[in-house]
Amino acid sequence: MAPYSQYLIIAVSAIVLIAITLRTIRIARTIRLQRYIASDAPGCHHTLGSAGCSILCHGIDNIEDIQHLLSDEHCHYEVIISLDADTRPKLFDEIITRYKMIRVEAPDSSEFRHKAIRRLYRSRQRCFRRLVLLDKAEDSPYDDINAAAAVSSYDYLLPIGRGTLLRQGAVSSLAIIISECRHKPIDIVYSHADGSMLFRRDAVASLGGFSADIHRRIAHSRRQTTYIPIFENFRPLPREYIIRTITPALLLTTAAIIIGGYQAALIVLATMLATLAAIRHTLLLTDEKCSLTAIVCHILHIRLFFYPRNFFLS
Repeated sequence: MAPYSQYLIIAVSAIVLIAITLRTIRIARTIRLQRYIASDAPGCHHTLGSAGCSILCHGIDNIEDIQHLLSDEHCHYEVIISLDADTRPKLFDEIITRYKMIRVEAPDSSEFRHKAIRRLYRSRQRCFRRLVLLDKAEDSPYDDINAAAAVSSYDYLLPIGRGTLLRQGAVSSLAIIISECRHKPIDIVYSHADGSMLFRRDAVASLGGFSADIHRRIAHSRRQTTYIPIFENFRPLPREYIIRTITPALLLTTAAIIIGGYQAALIVLATMLATLAAIRHTLLLTDEKCSLTAIVCHILHIRLFFYPRNFFLS
């Protein structure tokens, strides 16, 4: 094997091993944090500071989903629902009646571009936290969540689409992440586990509101990643997508073996065994779909560099 080929294969293998090791450590740390929140440690929800979150809902079609969104134990959060009373009058009236909502004046906000808000309601019952319902003509998902963001009260925004539910302790998990990053400004928190995105309100407003490419317009230095799943019913990566992602890596591995010979084969084999050990370790910590997504996200990052994924809601 030529010296330069040997050095190249050793360097690439070392980078892969280091990356996989660091990724496994971060996943393990995330799982410990998630289990701590799930255990409902005494005082956990009252020592997270004032980090608050507004959940912006688009496409709500089931009133039971609202009850699920209101069940989080975190103190500083609200649920804002954008709904067209003209197309869904029965659901709109049912929400108002069930949560005893009262009509309030809609604030004048020029921070977010959206269609006019016809009516705005807030819940009078403290046991339902802060539930906000707005009536506007149904448009694109981005217009709906921009309208919801315009009436939001907290510094961070979590947009969700139709049929999306939150995991137990999801808001508290996000609050902990925000609190841990107080030393640096964070405009977006991205979860590798389910693709959820939490945005800082001022950052979204400065960009003119939500759009398909909003996360690509935020500087990398102002992003924070996590492996905590936020959504209860997130869609895992399809098996075909994972196969298409891993296949190029296997082809490159085969090419390295052909070029480098026997020694290269041993180096690549050792790297693959270490990767499989890391996968097995994460499988023991969490569910298979979540950990598999986290393990292959290095390759996904390479793909997304050339084919950026848009921010979208169902």
